[in-house]
Parts: sequence; C-alpha cells; structure tokens
Amino acid sequence: MTNITKLTHSLNILFQQSSPSTKIALAVSGGSDSMFLLYLCAHISKNITVFHVNHQTRPECQEESLFISRYCGELGVEFQELKAENLSLNMGDFENNARKERYRLFTEKAKEYNITQVLTAHHQEDLIETVFLKILRGSLNIFIPKKRVLDSNLSLEIIRPMLFVSKHEIESYLKENDILYIEDSSNNDKKYLRNFLRLEIIPLLKNRIDGFSNKIISLSESREEEEDFLFSYTKQREQDLFVDNKCSVQGFLKEHILIQQRLIQDKMIHCFGVSISRGHLLEIILLIQGNQDHSIVLYSSFHGDLLKENGEIVINLNNPHKMLEKKSFIIHNKAISLKLSEWNIKKVVGQGIVYTIDDEIYLRVPFDGERISWNKGTKTIREILKDKKIPSSQRKFAQVIIKNDVVVGLCANTFVHLLPSVRATKNQLGLLLQHNKYIFYNKEHC
Repeated sequence: MTNITKLTHSLNILFQQSSPSTKIALAVSGGSDSMFLLYLCAHISKNITVFHVNHQTRPECQEESLFISRYCGELGVEFQELKAENLSLNMGDFENNARKERYRLFTEKAKEYNITQVLTAHHQEDLIETVFLKILRGSLNIFIPKKRVLDSNLSLEIIRPMLFVSKHEIESYLKENDILYIEDSSNNDKKYLRNFLRLEIIPLLKNRIDGFSNKIISLSESREEEEDFLFSYTKQREQDLFVDNKCSVQGFLKEHILIQQRLIQDKMIHCFGVSISRGHLLEIILLIQGNQDHSIVLYSSFHGDLLKENGEIVINLNNPHKMLEKKSFIIHNKAISLKLSEWNIKKVVGQGIVYTIDDEIYLRVPFDGERISWNKGTKTIREILKDKKIPSSQRKFAQVIIKNDVVVGLCANTFVHLLPSVRATKNQLGLLLQHNKYIFYNKEHC
C-alpha cells in the first residue's frame, strides 16, 4: 500500500465517522500541499468547507483567493475567505504571528458554521523542519501532533492527516492528475528561518547522514508518544488530586517534579489563561514545599489567585479585590522571587506593616479627594503625589494600602508611605511594598 493510498483510506474513515450535520473544514493556502489535500477530500465527500486565509501581505493575495474560489466551484465544495488583520512581512517573527492569526480566524469561523475539525496539509518535510525549529527555540515538544485541540469550548480540533506523506509523493501525484497550484514567492526568501532550514541546512544533512529523514521522524514519533502519556497521566492525577479547585499539599508533593510542574501549568492555563516559564513553575513549587504556616500567594492576577493555604493548594477565582495578597510572601505583577537580593529591600521607605495570621491586606484605587494621615495632620493623596514629584502619568496608578479595611499607607511607582503606627519594629515580621509588590520580611535581613 502506497502512502497516498493509505492517506485516502484514512480520509475515507474520517469522513464516515464525521457527523452529517457538521462539515469538515480544510485549510487551503493554494500551494501544492493544500491543493493536493483538497483534491483528495473533494473526491471523497462534498461535505467540506474550504478555509482560505488571505494574509493581505502581498499584491497577489487577492488573485490567489480568487483562484481557490474558482477551483472550489469546479469541485462543488463551499469556499470561505478569511481575511487576516494587522500582518506585515516586515514584522518580527512573521511566521509565528501569521499562524496565531490563522488559528484565531479558524476558531471564529468554526463557531459560526458549527465546525469541529479543521484539516491541514502538513507533510513529512514540514514535520522535519518543525523538529529543527523547536530544537532551536529550546522546546521539548519536538514534534507536530497529529491532532491538536484548538478550542476546548468548541471541541475544535486541528487534524494533520498527511504527516507520513513526502513532498516528492505529493508533487508526483499533482503532476499525474494535472492539478494546478500556486507558487508562493515568499517560500524562497531565506530571511525566514523555516525557509533557510528547508533550502540550506536540511538538504546538507540529508546528503551527509544516511536515513536522516527516518531518524528525525522516529525521534518525533517517540516524543509524541511520551507527550501523549504524560498528558493523559497528568489529567488523571489532576482529577484525583483537585476537588473544587483545592488540592492537598502533601498529596501534590508526592508526585514527581515533572508532574507537579505540569499540574500547575495546566491550572494556570485553564484558570488564568496564562502559560508561565519553567523557572517560574519551579519557584512556585519551592513555595509549596516550604513549611510556612501562613497563607502564601503563588500567583495573582485580575482573574484570581493561586494560594497555599492551610495545607492546601487553593485556586481562588474572581478575586473581588483585584490585587488581593493575603498574608503573602510575594506580590507578583507576574514575577516571583525567593532571593532577598532581588527584592532590593533597602530601597523601600518604611519598615513594613505588622500583621497577624488573621489580617487581610490588599490595594485599592483612591477615592476622589481622599485624605490620609500625613505629618501629624492629613493631606489629599493628590497633594502628596504632587509633593513627592510622582510624574503625572504615574499618579493614576497610585493605590492605598488597606489592612483589615483600614487605610495604612500609600504607594505609587517606587514611592511607598506607611503610617508609623503600623510599621514593624525589630524582629517583627512585616510587609514591604516595592514597585507595587508586597514582600514579607524579618527586619534582621535588612
């Protein structure tokens, strides 16, 4: 069985298993690979919609769109032009930005047309190039997944059915069947890293190393199998450990460090919509491992907080105070540090806020005309900021420091003022603020 026969068989099965009430979308650029996939699919089923992304970056983009539209008309399949926004060939990392824009458009249009699967024409050489690109970018996921969930809410999947088919097989089939396609001139521009690898580096390696392509493909398949296992295992452990967004610290720390990182990363993505670096993950895990008996904020954002509290990892969503930091070692602004040298404690005015385990401390925006204690009297916050020569552009970011619903200080930019009555004395545990970050400290460290 040839690879193209094998591909045709798998596409038949895919269409047979799809729901008659929904269409399968094809991502078609007009190049040789996507026109090959379109031709095969259109001869299996007409229940397809062609998504063509017009990047609007070259004069010929509109002509390419018209070419694909006419060809879809000849085949009797639906055509949808998706126009990209704000893309330029001169922008930094154009390939990555263009891919993100394509996926955004796919998601938007799939929701409108009740589409749950989008097929792309990535082939064997694309896989090899992607492995090299990911190695150069320091990624461990050196593979192209055959399937990828693009939007879990829509159950929208990207499917790559052609990864085992070579470029040579595609070109031979196109020639035999007289299938027209578009030559994109930008594919020969070596300023793009993928093109440079394809045109210069990979051909040299193929000539030098016997079985080069098969070795790279084997490596990619092995990593994909490992990733599938780790993904499934992590999801199972997440279901076992987390109940109502709470997890026992003791149970969490019994897991392998790799699984701990993946559990936290998955929660960050699902609950807060962010992905954080490996170094940031390890700092969070160090905080979880610590023996502090008070609450620790592991991550904070407008969406909520990730806390270590009473022997549990707790996800507190929809934080009412926005910048709430309960009895925390660190205030983030998306930064975590355990190193006192990075905190620049000596630059902070004041000696910290005394607190007990039951205190709640947070920031809020000042009220119009709000006054606070100042030099044995009171002064408006506006006047204080002006006297302290805080730039007018920064004054709008000023916030008052609240302890148990009582104003105890003011911070703006690098300026921090704490009321004398709440400052920590020697050997008392206190709270400092630097660049709108809370830092608990013992005064002996200063």
